Amino acid sequence: MEDQYIDCSQIAEEDYECMMRDFVSEGLTSLRAYMDRHGLDLRRHAVEFVEYECGLLGQGPEIDKRAETTVPGLYAAGDMMGNVRGEVAAASVFGWECGKAVASGGSAAPAGDIASLETVRRSMEFYSSLYERGSGAPWREANAALAQIMTDYIPVGEGRKRSGTMMTAGLNYLHDLRERCTAEIKAGNAHELMRAAEVFELLDIGESIARCALERRETRYNHIRTDFPFPDPKYMDSFLTVAKAGDEFVFALRERRQA
Repeated sequence: MEDQYIDCSQIAEEDYECMMRDFVSEGLTSLRAYMDRHGLDLRRHAVEFVEYECGLLGQGPEIDKRAETTVPGLYAAGDMMGNVRGEVAAASVFGWECGKAVASGGSAAPAGDIASLETVRRSMEFYSSLYERGSGAPWREANAALAQIMTDYIPVGEGRKRSGTMMTAGLNYLHDLRERCTAEIKAGNAHELMRAAEVFELLDIGESIARCALERRETRYNHIRTDFPFPDPKYMDSFLTVAKAGDEFVFALRERRQA
């Protein structure tokens, strides 16, 4: 890929100051702090940059006019909105709606001792056990193995192809990896515990992706299946949804709705 550099050598002072403020507004506080600490000035220093593909844009949860998703009390704005493009105008408007909804208190969780819930209690006991182990494998190895399985067996993107046989094998490897992680991951401090929890969450997401990809017996956009090379019309105006009931994955179709 050809190198690209930001050229701010002729930018107006007012515009540059606005850009620096916007770095903070966009959540780039660590970048701004690094620039200030090391005296980096985009008007004088050549900084290499690259634009990354936004894989979530327009492919997240659906929202209504109040920015509420199909899960009551859960709101979304920005790139992750599924039925609205997340450019700055839409992100600002629906971000404002999210803020109003939360400020109203209408979506507040019911009062009670959350730790007393059975699912929460089991999770607390499990993650505490990762601390208590005398020895075990670090989270990094599990994270790398998960990424490799998804890349090799449930690939996505231009030129990458899927098949039922490969994805079924990938699911089996994900199952094996989960068992090993459950039995062997060791967290030595709070940071490692957080990363270990992320690994188990990513395992859940990876399995959901693989099962949905198996369920979609078609080829569309970056979902390219060698065993089902043509689009299935039923997915033209619908989303494939998945929910877990006990140990079973339940699939359904939900029509697109416009915010």
